[in-house]
Amino acid sequence: MTNNTYIESEILELKEKMNDNLTKEIVSFLNTLGGEIIIGVKDNGEEVGIENHDETLRKISDIIVSKIEPKPTNLVFPRLHKLKNGKVGVLIIIKKGTEEIYYDKQYGLSSKGCYKRLGSTCIPLTFQEINQRIHKSFADNDLIIRMGNENSNLTFSSIKIYYEEKNKHLNNNTFEKNISLRNSLNQYNLLAELLADKNNLSLVFVKFNGIDKTSISQRVDVGNVCIITAYKNLINRLKSLNTNFLDTTVRPRIETPLFDMDSVNEAILNAIIHNDWTIGTPQISFYSNRIEIVSHGGLISGLSEDEFFDGISRPRNPSLMRIFIDLGLAEHTGHGVPKIISVYGKESIKIGNSSIKCIIPFNINGNVQINENFDENSINNNEKNNKTNYFDDSLLNLRDNERLILNYITNNSQITILKLSELTGLSSRTVERIISSLQTKSILIREGSKKKGKWVIKISNYEKNNTK
Repeated sequence: MTNNTYIESEILELKEKMNDNLTKEIVSFLNTLGGEIIIGVKDNGEEVGIENHDETLRKISDIIVSKIEPKPTNLVFPRLHKLKNGKVGVLIIIKKGTEEIYYDKQYGLSSKGCYKRLGSTCIPLTFQEINQRIHKSFADNDLIIRMGNENSNLTFSSIKIYYEEKNKHLNNNTFEKNISLRNSLNQYNLLAELLADKNNLSLVFVKFNGIDKTSISQRVDVGNVCIITAYKNLINRLKSLNTNFLDTTVRPRIETPLFDMDSVNEAILNAIIHNDWTIGTPQISFYSNRIEIVSHGGLISGLSEDEFFDGISRPRNPSLMRIFIDLGLAEHTGHGVPKIISVYGKESIKIGNSSIKCIIPFNINGNVQINENFDENSINNNEKNNKTNYFDDSLLNLRDNERLILNYITNNSQITILKLSELTGLSSRTVERIISSLQTKSILIREGSKKKGKWVIKISNYEKNNTK
């Protein structure tokens, strides 16, 4: 330092010793004008120096290399610094960032991860400031923002509602600009189509009868709506299929879900957010022994396989990712892939030149036994006897949509047809037909009035009628 005295300012931070705040302080300088940090000098300017010089420099290097995104390795320069009283401290020279925004990788693109310098303190960026910097940073590089859309009659009621539910108000006059729905020619872009109430982008779920594609039992397109709605419909459908396997070979018997739902959710998020939508839409296939989730585009340029598996996050569609983060559906912490491989191993993810496939194997092979005795009295009696009734799935012979409806009714006996339609992605008329079929089979009974009544599932009736 050339200053005769040490006075903290917008470009100078004094630290008596290294602590956990160093990462956010470096980030704040990168996001503002740059500056210097001196470790070994108290706030009042007293020079105290530091011990363990090498260890301190090593920790600082670790922050630069692994804790800040984008990596500022060519912008942050730590070195030993001789203080005026002869003691040794550490000087960190930080240049103004060349990217619009830098953040603490642990907290991602949130107010906990993004800071700026204001006077002699570092303060978190607001939600609006983060959005502005992201949009400015990625507008020229984000293909789904640059690509024009021929449809000029798009509506966005759904996305507005999702933001309102998170207490984030979108001004009708400015929201298209705020979330980058138009390109440089003022046309609606591909992001706009993804977020529109109705669009031409499918998201197809296919269920097969066996372990290959020989025989299809169900094909449902949950897309052609706002991508957030499509994602939620898909997750709800997968949750309904995550039935439990009862291992009767051990005592006490263990009930295990068919697959790890958190891992599947991360795989679905990655497939949607990092998909190259100019090539095609993600594909979700449900086999008798696994789920396969395929996204297009392969690894983004500049990202190695090692970095991918380590959880380095470099989104192909940063503007789309920002929407999912805003709505609390995703994070920018890079934990998705590590989460999947912690459960299923690296072999569960296959990286190709133009696609990435995530394979989620089921916890069992062969017959799946499901707890579907939904009669409340039976359940209460079984609990008193410390016994739970299970039965083989094959006894029911239900169609997939019938099972889907029953699973939702199990969790909410007063659920409405309108809500069932919303959760399943089926039309209200289709839901009514399925319910009528279940009532005809004496599986589903309506007790009470239409408004205040409830659904009761009587599995025993069906078994009795079909085992005579």
